[in-house]
Amino acid sequence: MEHQQQFVDQVAEAVYARINAKPTISVRGLRDLHWTLEGRYLRSSSDVARMGEVLCTCLGGDVIAADITAEMIETRWREVRKASLTRYGRAPRPATLNRELALLVRWFHLAVEQQVLKHNPATAVRAEEENNLRRTTLHRRETVDQLLAYCCPIARAWALAGLSAGMRREEIADLDWDRIDEATGVISLFDTKTGTPRRVRVNRHGLAALLKLPKLGPKVFWNVTRNRAYSMRQLERKFDRAVFKAGLQGVGGEKITTHTLRHTLAFRLRCEMKIPERVAMKVLGHQSRRAFDRYGWIGDEEIAAVYEIMDSADEE
Repeated sequence: MEHQQQFVDQVAEAVYARINAKPTISVRGLRDLHWTLEGRYLRSSSDVARMGEVLCTCLGGDVIAADITAEMIETRWREVRKASLTRYGRAPRPATLNRELALLVRWFHLAVEQQVLKHNPATAVRAEEENNLRRTTLHRRETVDQLLAYCCPIARAWALAGLSAGMRREEIADLDWDRIDEATGVISLFDTKTGTPRRVRVNRHGLAALLKLPKLGPKVFWNVTRNRAYSMRQLERKFDRAVFKAGLQGVGGEKITTHTLRHTLAFRLRCEMKIPERVAMKVLGHQSRRAFDRYGWIGDEEIAAVYEIMDSADEE
């Protein structure tokens, strides 16, 4: 009996020590845990890897994650990042900082789920206030024609598909041939940002531009030289090159990007076609009014365009 009691006491001490033991996983270990569990599901793995390296540099890759507090994140990460410059030579935007913070929150959340850590200090860190309103659209026909004149076939297909269907850039870059109905122009989207599948339709010009691309792989935007799909960054560079050659610039110096195409369709749905907002949200794939309102900013250029439509209607 005495030996049995000693064995029970030893087991109890071992269990108690394990429960109260200080976790030893480091910040870099959190990154590796996230990559192991969710790396295969990441859409833009290169961006996630870059943000992960930034977090490890700011917080210290070898620092024990259990010692990290919300105050340490504020001082070691936020203040350092605001004083640093991005690869584009400017201070990081609030959206960039929020994406990095969201990644850090995810790291700690997975560690808590796996019972590696007991709490998530990153949830107590406030996010940056973002100004997501965009005032630039390409609703004028002459502007679109000017852009298309400098587009390569790939950039042209992207532009026309984005203008007519309003797909997100990730959805266009990841488009498969078997998702396109060549007879009707209907595209079935399953892997969306909100997780809700939806169907969109490109017009005849967008469909014709897509079908002119060579079908040499499962993806629509296929790199023939390297025999693999184009990355989203490579596709955006082609579009940016066309915008630069066309000499286009957005309202107030805003940059015209591939996302401007989506904003253009939102403006046309709301201001030109007078589509009910609930229907427009369905077309664009928005699930919240807050996200949809970011596409509803009306500036002087948009108001002037509406007056032009009214004047032409009065003349008729």
